[in-house]
Amino acid sequence: MAFVTRKSRRRREYLATGAELRKLAASVADRLTESNVEMLTELIDVGEPGVGFELLVTWLDESEAILSEEEFRDVAHLAIWMGIPSGLWRGLPVSDSSPGPDAL
Repeated sequence: MAFVTRKSRRRREYLATGAELRKLAASVADRLTESNVEMLTELIDVGEPGVGFELLVTWLDESEAILSEEEFRDVAHLAIWMGIPSGLWRGLPVSDSSPGPDAL
């Protein structure tokens, strides 16, 4: 019975992670290509949200996208939740009106 409980908990965590990543992708979609969004969606659908997150951050970094404070906090929250090292996402540019990565 405990196995079913652990499996159910992992499934809920996966679904929540995928939902949060989809929400983040939607908020920055105007700074991604259509193929980036499609690939990210496919990665989430096949159970690879971590790979999707890493690619999302890479695409944002390569395009020199500037994040709002709220978007940066969403990135940070999701990264910490997923156990993604801060070195991958902490350097993303944040708009001048926000405190930036050092405020976390």
